[in-house]
Amino acid sequence: MMWNNCEDAFLFDISTSSTTEFTKRDVLSQIARLFDPLGLLGPVISKAKIFLQRLWLLQIDWSQKLPSDISQEKSSFIASLSYVKNIKIPRIVLRPNPKEIILYGFSDASGKAYGAVIYLQSVCDSSDNNTFLLYSKSRVAPIKSVTIPRLELAACLLLAQLTRKVLNALKLKIDKVLLWTDSTIYRELILLLIF
Repeated sequence: MMWNNCEDAFLFDISTSSTTEFTKRDVLSQIARLFDPLGLLGPVISKAKIFLQRLWLLQIDWSQKLPSDISQEKSSFIASLSYVKNIKIPRIVLRPNPKEIILYGFSDASGKAYGAVIYLQSVCDSSDNNTFLLYSKSRVAPIKSVTIPRLELAACLLLAQLTRKVLNALKLKIDKVLLWTDSTIYRELILLLIF
């Protein structure tokens, strides 16, 4: 992660390996190069970790070249890393003198991963409202089979933890906190964990 002071934006500089023959060690090395403390590259990193998890399930050795039947996934993995270079995220997420500041949170899960994301919106008098990604976290589902409702619970818990962390870290008066999950079972749990 880098800061471009001319544009006042965060950039990501990823140097992908030019080798065509990848090993599991190379894949892990590429993932480890991604420094993303705010989770701004969550989808890319999750996809990479899911790919690495698949290599574990195939019981591929560290120095063994990847089989040709997963070359499509390998190409997708490399392409997703090259797109990271084009991402610019503004450092300033609030408009000056906002009328209202709203914190939005979302959580979701699938059979492969789960995650949560926090957005911050500054509402101004004009129609020039800004909503920016503030923080996110994603995790790969365990190798051991876990039900979707249990992963939804993990995503809701992650959302509650992220929301509490952001509310404690921000030195702002947040006017509204709106959290969404598609799991009606765990909606009340989030409220209990945060407030």
